Amino acid sequence: MSQRRLRRWLIMILKILVAALLLYFLYTQGLLDFATIASIELTGTTMLYLAAMLALVLLALAVMAVRLQILLAPQGIHTGFVRALGLTLIGALSGSVLPGVVAGDVVKAIYLFGDSAGRRSSAVSAVLLDRVVGLFSLVLLGATASLIALFSGMAGNIRPILLFSVTLLALLLITGITLIYLIVGPGRRVFWRIRDRLPGKLVSLLTSLYEYRHHPLPLVQAVLLSLVSHALIVLTFILAAVLLRVPLSIGLHMILDPLAMLLNAIPLAPGGLGITESGFAYLYHISGSNEGAAVAITGRLTQYMVFIVGGLWALFSLHRHVEHPSTQINELASGYERGKSCS
Repeated sequence: MSQRRLRRWLIMILKILVAALLLYFLYTQGLLDFATIASIELTGTTMLYLAAMLALVLLALAVMAVRLQILLAPQGIHTGFVRALGLTLIGALSGSVLPGVVAGDVVKAIYLFGDSAGRRSSAVSAVLLDRVVGLFSLVLLGATASLIALFSGMAGNIRPILLFSVTLLALLLITGITLIYLIVGPGRRVFWRIRDRLPGKLVSLLTSLYEYRHHPLPLVQAVLLSLVSHALIVLTFILAAVLLRVPLSIGLHMILDPLAMLLNAIPLAPGGLGITESGFAYLYHISGSNEGAAVAITGRLTQYMVFIVGGLWALFSLHRHVEHPSTQINELASGYERGKSCS
């Protein structure tokens, strides 16, 4: 076994250990009671709730597939809805079993390489932007709900959390405005000087991202679709809370759940397992409930059912186009030349 492969296995084992320790800590602190989940009775009403949760997760993934289509189009990569949905399901399945959600993006990019002959950097830039838009809209959803809570007097003892959410959104907006200033504003000369000193692959990637300056509408559409997708996932957690008889208002769910969902992006455990549950447990605890981790586990299990069934369908049904190795070399060279011409 090579040193690189051994290192990857060790990192995977460590991340699994982190997830296990976090879940064990929640259990010992009384913040994760598996008996609560096991006590759900499989009545007709319960099955109806579970079916609705599964449908909401699938619908959220379908919205994400449309978002991916919209972000691929400006790069000249046109993918049908069924294939985009399949890629989204494969990415979700990979992200749930591999360390960090970024792993799912890598798998999606690999499949897209064959669909974008001569445009590998374009495919990567679209997938990268898809991830950034998703995270930004999740913060935007939580911050919007936080602002409503602050101005409506709903804050109570979670005011610090609400202020953190709004501050995080403000920082993201400042960062975005700064990048716009450097890329397409008066500071673009500085950006291109820095770009010219970067490796060829990164230059090609930045050049592809630069193309979105001509397509602001798809970016707006992608953010709006992301808000819808995240709201659908929040609804699954609300239904999980109803099943577990958690006495939190819908307003609190709309504030707390997006913030807890953000932790899923921290690549310290496979699929954010244990980290997301800790976020739910803490946020729900300061809001008066000790069932946050149980709600997160119930929602996660529902998502896993869709990821596994849908992801396996996609793996067996989607064809992966294989490109000749020389194509990548030619693409990188042309990408660099495009970048030089833009300066």
